Amino acid sequence: MKILIINDGRKGSVAIAKSVAKQISKAQIKESIVEFKNSTKDLPNFILLKLILSFGPRAIAKINTMPFRKNEKVVIISTSRKSAVIAVWLKLKFFDESVIIQFLKPQLPVKYFNIIFLPQHDKKIIIDNKKIHRFFLTPSLFDFEKIKEKSDNTKDNSEKLMVVLGGKNGRGINRKNISPKNITDIITLTKKWQAQKKKREIFFLTSRRTTDNIENIIASKTANMKNVKLCFSNETSTEMFQKLFSVADSFLITPDSFSMISEAVFSNKPVFIFNKKGMSRKKHMRFVNSVILKKIAFSSDELTSTINRLSKKIDAFTLLQTEIKDIIGLIEEANKRMTDDIKEKCLYAKEKIFDKFVFSIIDFILIIPIILIRIFRILKGKETLKMSLQKLTLVKVKTHRGKLIWFHGASIGEITSVLPLVYKILNESNLNVLLTSGTLSSANVIKKKIQNDDFDGRLIYQPAPVEIPICIRRFLKCWRPITCFRIDSDFWPISLKIIEKFNLKHILINGRISEKSANIYNKIPAIKKVINSSLSHCFMKSEKDLNFMKKLGCENLKVLPNLKYTELKTDIKNIGKIELLKKSFGDKKVWHGAVVSNQEIGLIREAHSILKSQKNDILTVISPRKIEAIKNYDWDEETTAFFSKGQIPNKKTQFFINDTFGNVDLFYKSIPTTFIGRSFEEKNNKAGSNPIPAIREGCFIFVGYNYYNFTDVFDELIKYKILKVLPSSNQSQHIAESVGFFLSMKYTDKIKWNERAKQFRIDKMNTLDITLKEIIKIKGLG
Repeated sequence: MKILIINDGRKGSVAIAKSVAKQISKAQIKESIVEFKNSTKDLPNFILLKLILSFGPRAIAKINTMPFRKNEKVVIISTSRKSAVIAVWLKLKFFDESVIIQFLKPQLPVKYFNIIFLPQHDKKIIIDNKKIHRFFLTPSLFDFEKIKEKSDNTKDNSEKLMVVLGGKNGRGINRKNISPKNITDIITLTKKWQAQKKKREIFFLTSRRTTDNIENIIASKTANMKNVKLCFSNETSTEMFQKLFSVADSFLITPDSFSMISEAVFSNKPVFIFNKKGMSRKKHMRFVNSVILKKIAFSSDELTSTINRLSKKIDAFTLLQTEIKDIIGLIEEANKRMTDDIKEKCLYAKEKIFDKFVFSIIDFILIIPIILIRIFRILKGKETLKMSLQKLTLVKVKTHRGKLIWFHGASIGEITSVLPLVYKILNESNLNVLLTSGTLSSANVIKKKIQNDDFDGRLIYQPAPVEIPICIRRFLKCWRPITCFRIDSDFWPISLKIIEKFNLKHILINGRISEKSANIYNKIPAIKKVINSSLSHCFMKSEKDLNFMKKLGCENLKVLPNLKYTELKTDIKNIGKIELLKKSFGDKKVWHGAVVSNQEIGLIREAHSILKSQKNDILTVISPRKIEAIKNYDWDEETTAFFSKGQIPNKKTQFFINDTFGNVDLFYKSIPTTFIGRSFEEKNNKAGSNPIPAIREGCFIFVGYNYYNFTDVFDELIKYKILKVLPSSNQSQHIAESVGFFLSMKYTDKIKWNERAKQFRIDKMNTLDITLKEIIKIKGLG
């Protein structure tokens, strides 16, 4: 077994490296110490790791030697927080077959390391983790064996007490300064100790952290004391420190330095710690309490006690040797149990670091274009300023303390289809529900639909974050959902990847995917991998959709009824509007072109002309899919009424235009004969509109030959014989003939049609319960 020990060149790091190397060499294990110079000390370790993986070690450090060959089996030991970065890089770059052992908290995820040794005084960074081991004492630059040897050979008859004083560290924030009162109390205690027995000497030894003010107080208060020597830091060399430590018979030390206490206890002399309230931080107190509990040192209250405490003292050097021996044992054990599992974790770590670096690049590239797009959409009236800020996660929101689940759909259709399921969840649980969508029109409609729902604020709407990593991460950190439900097939690789990194259950419901999209995803392995690894369960609308997802490698697939069958009925508040519309139609023969495309508006106008030549009292109602499409045609003001202007049809009206958003349900309820639009479009993967709202309201519906988007629904309607499908030729003529057919249908035929439609609705009533039952089965859903 070969061991590579890495340190950052600082005193403490070198001390640990040499101490560990010395003990390893005794075990006859080949070792080598490597030092590097860190030029970016203030950067967090994770950013340093990103830099070094991207640009190589010279981006942050200069490694002096590299004694091992690439891919050699090596145990890498890091003895500082910064050297942890180099250790991880070496493993990922050169030594995939090796393990990393880290001394001190690495400031990197624990998963990168095989064993971490933490000082006893550090906070627990992981609870009950087998990787974490505690070591007790801080290794020192002093040669402990020589200190003991010199101490044992000292023949001076006088008893010497070494009073060691610390102070603030270089940054002046991690240690509290010794107060004048503390100095007075220490001197009082030493006087009492000196008075108990003759031939007792006292040495006051200060460190480089002790302030000049404290040294002046010591000098003034000990001026009249006998057998007192002052050894201040600016007058004491390293050799003098070592000599003083070797000749001392006992120590009285302030609690603000781990190294001073460790160096003292290694001499195997009695050590007393002066630890009064307010003198040290919590971590110093933890260390002091632990050494006293281990009987390596004693409280300063014991200094003048007549009880012989030395007989109960534990030999610190023996303890250190035991700890080092345990460390060597763990190193050897780690070397033996190196398995494919360790390799897999290493690859995962490498992948995660790469992902985060890539996400940072994406953020940098996309943030400016995304902001410009937001500004453009605001100027065009497609978004409000508030909505744009919410999408960029720049607006603070009040989140709920309870558990929250997230439903995301691209637009109105997806969100409204899932509302019954959401309401059922809210009624039957204490969960909070967050709804998100991407468009302003959907935001307005959804807010209107849910504003009067009494769920004590547990149902929330929020615009979905834009598709850049920083916004998605901020969104998830803000809302902290326990589960994400994606409605339909709104696949965005970046959001899928980040949701996966947050370890969220991610479920596709009402899922569908076109053959064209599935083929594209299959050709891009990275996107394919993201889709099948992110989605834990996929509930598809049809067997065809299920097979497409299966080709992408997705698991836990199942076909469930379309949730659009459960969409909410017309709000009771709209009944007055419906009655007003019916009254305004009078005795006219009325038919409705619903959610029609720009091309189909022209077909409907042609069909109207055909019908007009046959029936003088015909009224054609048009609900365009895109309101702006109406502007592409000339409309006679005398014969055209616009719903957005509050106009209603009169005797002269031939066209009634529903140029509003979210009100098509009013016309399904008011007009029985309905043509379902977007069904004469040539684009296979976009053609077809949802017929379910029209069926639910009892409409007689007919549709063009191309209804790709809702193939599963239309096929069901054909089975129940409640749908008429038109051929691709002579489109306007066939539309006119179908309108004539329904308008002149016999009463008995209408009854039979309505009975079949009613049976269809009854058969689909249990859709909600089936979906909820399948969701509840999922383990770990929260």
